Amino acid sequence: MPTYKGCGLSETSSSMANADLPTISIPSLAGSLLVACVLNWGLLGILLVQIYLYYAAFPEDRRFLKALVYGVVSLELVQTIIITQNIFTTFVSGFGSLEALDSIHTYWFTIPVSGGIAGFIDQVFFAYRINKIADGARAIPIFILAVTSGCASLIAAQQFHSAGSFSALNNNTLTSVGVWNGIGSLCDVIIAVFMPYFLLRAGTGLSPTHDLITNVLRLSIEAGALTALVAIAHLIFYLTRSDTSLLFVVFGVIISKVYANTVLVLLNHRMKISGGRAERSAASSENPLEISYPSRICVDNDRMTIRLDDLPRIIRTTSSHTSQTPKPQSPIEFRAASSQDLESSKSGV
Repeated sequence: MPTYKGCGLSETSSSMANADLPTISIPSLAGSLLVACVLNWGLLGILLVQIYLYYAAFPEDRRFLKALVYGVVSLELVQTIIITQNIFTTFVSGFGSLEALDSIHTYWFTIPVSGGIAGFIDQVFFAYRINKIADGARAIPIFILAVTSGCASLIAAQQFHSAGSFSALNNNTLTSVGVWNGIGSLCDVIIAVFMPYFLLRAGTGLSPTHDLITNVLRLSIEAGALTALVAIAHLIFYLTRSDTSLLFVVFGVIISKVYANTVLVLLNHRMKISGGRAERSAASSENPLEISYPSRICVDNDRMTIRLDDLPRIIRTTSSHTSQTPKPQSPIEFRAASSQDLESSKSGV
C-alpha cells in the first residue's frame, strides 16, 4: 500500500516492508487533477465555438472531412465527460479516500488514448495537405512518424491501466511515453518547418494567393510549435516526476484538446468575415481613395440622370483618414445621343 504525504494526512502499511513504496504528494496530485479538469473544460469551450463556426461557414465540405471533424469533436466530448466523472469520483464520492485520489480510474484513456488519437489525426491531416501541394512521397515520413507515435500511445495506455494507480507507475512506462511524445513532437516540428516550405513553392505570385499563403504559413508554424511544446512539456514532466511533482497530468489531459483545436483553426482560416477588419484593410490597400456618394439613378426616354442626394459625402484616404463634407452638388446628367446629333456629327466629318 503506498504512503502519502502532505496536508497532514498519511496512511502507512502495518508492514515495514511497504516503507520502500513510492510516496505521492496529496497537494501535487489533487492540484494537478483539478487544474487539468478546469483547463480541459476551457479548451472544450474554444473547440465548441470552432465547430459552430465550421458548421455555419462550410456546409459544402466533403463528407470525409466533415466526418473527421465531427469525429474529433465527439472524442473530445467523451474525454471531457470521463474526466469530469473521474473528478467527481475522486473529490465527491471518494472524498477523504487516498486510494480514490491515487487511483488511475480511466486516465489511461483520457491521457494516452485520446491524446494519441487526436495527435495522429492532426498529423495525418497535415500529411494529407502536404500531399496535395507537393509530391506525395514527401508526406510518407510524416505518416510513418504519426503511426509510430499513435501506436506508442496505445502501449502507454495499456501500461497505465495495468499500473492502476499513479504511485504504481514504474519506469517501464518511460519508453512508451517517451516514444509517444518524443516522436509526436518531432513530427509536429517537421510539419511546422516543411509545411511553409512547400506552400511557398506552390505560390502563384498573385496578391490574393500570396495573402492566403501567408495566413496558412503563420497558422502552420504557430500550430506546430504549440503542439510540439505541449508534447515536450508532458514528456519532460513525466520523466522528472516525483512524489512532489505530478504536473505531467495537466499536460497529458489537455494535449488532445490542443490537437483538436489546431485542426479546427486550420480549417476555419478559410472563413472570411464580411465587412471585417481584414476585408477593409485589403480594400483600402487596393483602392487608396475611397469615395462614398449616396445617389439615385433616374432613366427617361433619351436621358439618364444620376442625382446625388443632399447628404454628407465622406471621402476617406489611407494616408490622412480625414472626412470632408462638401456642399451638395447639382444633378449630373448623361443624355443619350439622338438621331439629329448623329447626322450632324456625320456631316461635320
